Order: sequence, then structure tokens, then C-alpha cells
Amino acid sequence: MLPRSCDSAKPARRRMSFEDLDRKAAEDWGGEQEALIRRNLWLDPRDGGTGFDDLAEERLDAVSPRLELNTVAGSSARERIRRPEPDPESQSIATATPDGSATNRHGTGSMSTTPVSGLRVTPDRQKVVDFSEPIGYDDAVAVYPQKETGITGPESIKGKSVCVVAGSSNGEAPVQRIGGAAKMTRYPGQAEAFSDLKNGRCDLMVTGRILALYWIKSGDGAGYAVSQNGTDGTALAVGVPKGSDALLQAVNKAIDDAKKTGAYVSIAQKWLGQPFKQ
Repeated sequence: MLPRSCDSAKPARRRMSFEDLDRKAAEDWGGEQEALIRRNLWLDPRDGGTGFDDLAEERLDAVSPRLELNTVAGSSARERIRRPEPDPESQSIATATPDGSATNRHGTGSMSTTPVSGLRVTPDRQKVVDFSEPIGYDDAVAVYPQKETGITGPESIKGKSVCVVAGSSNGEAPVQRIGGAAKMTRYPGQAEAFSDLKNGRCDLMVTGRILALYWIKSGDGAGYAVSQNGTDGTALAVGVPKGSDALLQAVNKAIDDAKKTGAYVSIAQKWLGQPFKQ
């Protein structure tokens, strides 16, 4: 047995207080949160109070670069349309977004807002929906660096490497039909294809005219051009359920009003830098 003097030389073990435990727990929790932040896995607790509408809008904004432009109806970056309060003095007003979304405010004492999106008019779709008057025309075009010469349209793909969105009717389909490309690289979405075009991994990209013009006008495609000639073009119109005569009439009136007031042209100039192709 050790002498009492030696035993007393050992440092006394201090019992942890509740304050110490709280501090350690807080430090451990903070370390865990910091690790999650570094791994990009941290979730803001405030998001627990996010409403579904806001969550859906944030999700749409996140995925919209991978979608066709006429699929993205009302994202915040494209003048999201919100339902306004009734205005007894409102007149019939038509507005629209670059994807063809439009609103029609009509009547006195009430106001309704109807987001609509331009669809390609095809025989198959005409069997299941009624279409409005055409709001524009879209075709497949070649997108290429402005410094390049001799590119007049999608037919200029011969001997060149081409970026397309996999399965797209205005990208992969016409490239396969035309044939002659040195290489065709398929991408899951527009964002990836545009990115590789800018990085020089392909000579040009084949995609829809409206989407290409919007990409360039937004500034993301600065230094690139859209071919004058296109192919596989179709009219764009608003689709409504079969038999919805009143709704179809209201949509046609909104389109007609936008054309009469000049809003139709100004919308195209703002978002595309040129009038809609007819």
C-alpha cells in the first residue's frame, strides 16, 4: 500500500457539473452542424416553417435550367405570376412571360389570373386538348460561337461535334434525321448541354429557337448566335381541356389583347431580343 503522501499527490478528479455537460453537448452539436455544412448536407431549421408554395417555387427555380423553356411556367426569374387581390376598377389586361405564360384580368369587381404555357401543336395533342390561337412558332436551330462562319442552320452539323438534350424533339431527333455529325453528345438537360458548348466540348448545339434566344438574351449565352434557318418547326399555342369553350375564349381574348396593345411584341423583345417567329 502506497504511503498517504504519495496517494495525495494524485490530482483530484473533478466531477462534471450540469453546466459542463451542457457546454460539451453544445460543442458536440456545433461540431456536427459544422461537419454537415462542409459536406453541403446542413438543413436550415427555419425551412421547417416553409410553406408548400414557397418550397415548390424554390424547387422549380433549382430545376428550371434542365427543363424546356415552355415547361417552366412562372418561375421567379421569369416574372412569376401571382394571384392579385380583387380590383373593382381593373380593366382587361393581358401579360405574358417568355415561355408563353399569360394572364387575363377581366370583369369589374373581380379579377382572375390564369397561368398558361405554350405547347407545341401536334396531331396527337389535338386529340386530347383544344388549342388557342397560335402565340408563336418554334423550330430547331443551331447555336454556335459568333466567331464561327458558314453555319446557316441545323443542316450545318455535318462533320461537326454536336450537343443535344437526350430524347428532345428539337435536338436529338433532327440531328439523327439530318445525319452526318462527327459526334453527337447527349445531355440530361439544357443546362449541361449549354455548359459544354461554352466549354468547347462541342462545335455547336441544336435546340429550340425560343430557348436559345432566351439563353443568349439573358447574358448566359453572350458571344453565341442562333442560326437564321431552322427545321422541324411547329406552332405554339395554349392547350385547354376539351370542351372548355369559355376558358378557350378567354385565353384567345388575352392573346388578342396583348397583340393589340403591343405587349406581345414588347414581351418578345424583352426576353428574346427579337419578335416571336410566326
